[in-house]
Amino acid sequence: MTDVHVKAVTLDEFLTYIERIKPNDVRQGVLTHLATLQPYQITAPAYSAMLIKNKLVMFHASVMDVL
Repeated sequence: MTDVHVKAVTLDEFLTYIERIKPNDVRQGVLTHLATLQPYQITAPAYSAMLIKNKLVMFHASVMDVL
C-alpha cells in the first residue's frame, strides 16, 4: 500500500495553490465571479477589500492584477 500524505491548509493557501497551477482558469473565475456581483454594485476595489477582509490575503496578492 502506498503512503498517503494529507495536509490541512487554509482556504487562502488552497486558492493560492490552485492559482499557481491554473492561473488563467482561476483569474477568469475571479472575473466571472465579479461580473455576477454587478447587480449588487460590487466594484473591483470593493471585491478586493472583501478578499482581504475574509483573510484571503495571499490569494488577493496573486490575483490583484486582474481586479
